[in-house]
Amino acid sequence: TPLRLADGSAVFVDRGWVPSPDAMHVDAIRYREGDSADVTGLALPAPRDRGDVDPPALQDSLPYAVLAIVIQLNDSTPPHPTGLKRWRPLALDNGPHLSYAIQWFSFGAIVIIGVAVLLWKTSRASSKTVE
Repeated sequence: TPLRLADGSAVFVDRGWVPSPDAMHVDAIRYREGDSADVTGLALPAPRDRGDVDPPALQDSLPYAVLAIVIQLNDSTPPHPTGLKRWRPLALDNGPHLSYAIQWFSFGAIVIIGVAVLLWKTSRASSKTVE
């Protein structure tokens, strides 16, 4: 949804998503919001992914300047029409990085130890054949 700013420009706001019984039609009247709003969310450069809104591509079809960002509303941003699903904010934690680091260092250790054992066995086998 484009949101007009005080300076006359606009920014696209990702208000969330709504469930659709047939995956094609949505009752837009049911999810209509007021004509003014204070929004709080995460500003992301647009397009965020394939199929997302591309403000520069829409610039020539809108009568006002559009910023090249999308504001993704937080789940706690009012008003919250019934049935409208907001995106949950991203968790600010370390995520799976520590377990991935342990996993890859383990792979490295296995390779180094495996090569060392293989070289040791090869040198023992070659020393037995020389004697």
